[in-house]
Amino acid sequence: MVQIIQNQGIEAVLGFTPISNKNLTWDINIILLKNNSKILDLAEGLNELNRGGPTGFISDFVLRKGFPFGDINPEVFSEMQG
Repeated sequence: MVQIIQNQGIEAVLGFTPISNKNLTWDINIILLKNNSKILDLAEGLNELNRGGPTGFISDFVLRKGFPFGDINPEVFSEMQG
């Protein structure tokens, strides 16, 4: 099966040490990131592929052509709502 996924994003890391002496060193690291993914193609003849698991909810996601990777299946939420 062929899946083509496009990822674009940016990541920034900021690190500093507010306290540093012979008894204590305190390092702080902050990571900020933004990633956009898009499914460009699935196997021939497929526009959607359900990758659901036996437990539903979190493991139940759908791969859809033109949409982000890992979209959660909206049918799971409608079933939970009743």
